[in-house]
Amino acid sequence: MDVLDLLKADHQQIKHLSARIKNEPDRNRRFRIFKTLKSDLDLHTAVEETIFYPAFQSYPDFKDLIYTSFKDHSEVKVLSLQIEELTATHELFEEKLESLIDTVEDHFQTEESQLFPKVRRVMSRNEREKLGRLVQSAKQEGLAA
Repeated sequence: MDVLDLLKADHQQIKHLSARIKNEPDRNRRFRIFKTLKSDLDLHTAVEETIFYPAFQSYPDFKDLIYTSFKDHSEVKVLSLQIEELTATHELFEEKLESLIDTVEDHFQTEESQLFPKVRRVMSRNEREKLGRLVQSAKQEGLAA
């Protein structure tokens, strides 16, 4: 499967979990959904950082986008860890959770509108499928987690 299709599928799953969080009135259930969201985000960011982004680091046109992506990932990791340390009733829980979701959504928007089209221009379908197999294998084996 094309690496871009795999990553977009991850984005859709994470967006779905984010929507469930936003629509869930019970804070304890929101926190449980967050745990699943964090797990999915951890795996997604790991495969991007260890497999996907390194495939493009030698392309000068990708430098700024990859730098921004790593920066976004760092922010997501910090917010996720902060939320994980809170209780569902903590006064900062909602604020941190909203910041996390906004950061993730902005990151996905940037990837899908800027990074992915560039990848399509420099990589053949065959190359994207080969990279997709690497990502899929890493996710299945838990190597990127």
